[in-house]
Amino acid sequence: MVECTELEGAPLARWLGATAKEQHGIELTRDAAALLIELVGSRLSQLESELAKLASCSSADRIDVEVVRSLVGGWQVQSTFDMLSALRRGRTGQALVEFGRLYESGEPLPKLMGGVVYVYRRLARATEMARQGKGLNEALKDAGVFYKEIDESNRYMRRIGRDAAEQILGRLLAVDKGLKGADDAGRLPDHLLVERLLVQLAGAV
Repeated sequence: MVECTELEGAPLARWLGATAKEQHGIELTRDAAALLIELVGSRLSQLESELAKLASCSSADRIDVEVVRSLVGGWQVQSTFDMLSALRRGRTGQALVEFGRLYESGEPLPKLMGGVVYVYRRLARATEMARQGKGLNEALKDAGVFYKEIDESNRYMRRIGRDAAEQILGRLLAVDKGLKGADDAGRLPDHLLVERLLVQLAGAV
């Protein structure tokens, strides 16, 4: 018997790391693999294509989050992370302008949400660690927050407060369900679901 179900979670990350090393001669960090999956999805052919791009376009043998952010997805991915940085700084208007550019360019909302989930899932994890008594900077580091964004993330978490931080996972889940059509009763159009989420994550409501 040969198992042919779709790979996901830890088995998918292990496949990605092994394929990167054995077929492309590059090493993916754990966080880089996680970001690649969030941005590209779980289709092996698409992931294989992105690994080939990373191997051919990067001069580094070790591929980290920064390399994935710069090479996977072009300007749309960079704009997504610029949008999230604006949210952390409380610049809601700037974040919504970036979102508008992405939406008008035809960027698929599930792909855009991949970047949002990648960043905010780690902030939610840090919130739980801090709730259990760990220092916030240490919690952010241990949760896998990009090292260049730890100070900005610390200021953001303190600005929005614990109550809002503890709602992050629930808000991400609600939008995911909405985009998948799991909750059709009186829901907003997809782009407004994401726009409302961004306003919530900015701490504006």
